[in-house]
Amino acid sequence: MTQAPEQPPNKPVSRKETAEQTRQKILETAMDIIGDQGYTALTTNKLVKQAGIAKGTLYHHFENVEAVMICLLESFVDTCMESVPIDAHDTLLSYLYAFGDFTLDMVDRDNKMLNTIMGLVPLSIRDEKFRQLNQRLFESACAQLAPAYRRFMGEKVTDAQIDDIVRITDCFACGMSIHQAIFKDRELYTRLWRTICQLMVAELGGEQNP
Repeated sequence: MTQAPEQPPNKPVSRKETAEQTRQKILETAMDIIGDQGYTALTTNKLVKQAGIAKGTLYHHFENVEAVMICLLESFVDTCMESVPIDAHDTLLSYLYAFGDFTLDMVDRDNKMLNTIMGLVPLSIRDEKFRQLNQRLFESACAQLAPAYRRFMGEKVTDAQIDDIVRITDCFACGMSIHQAIFKDRELYTRLWRTICQLMVAELGGEQNP
């Protein structure tokens, strides 16, 4: 009988890897709580209990629960930008189309993520702390969109124009996400997103088609 080849021993997990796994567990647990019950449900006691960690472990990674919220929201932006790399596209329209497709995919796939992002809006109206948190999220998203416009438009546009068009892009992406979550019409909102992208690029004097 032929013996099965020996499996290599599992590589020991380093302290750094263990710390990163714990950090990700904290963030995932926070999103579970917020996505299911809202931001007001995210307390230190509930977070450590649901994550199965000690309070000291939480404070080793994050200063407080608000820091967890900030990191969670910023990770959404990072995930989006990593999933739609600018360098993978030859034109601004191609990049914007891919950005819109990713946004719609996220809405269709992950209700907890959408609830976490959109749940900030009503809180921001009533609470200054959450308004600043939401502002930080929007500014982070805009800051990561700006390089795409600069790369493809070059010196055709000013910094002020980029700032304006990036905010317009973010406004439409947020609105599109809400509409898609409510109406569940992927074909319609894909078409509308492409239309607004074409108008924005044309306004900047860019290409008409990807």
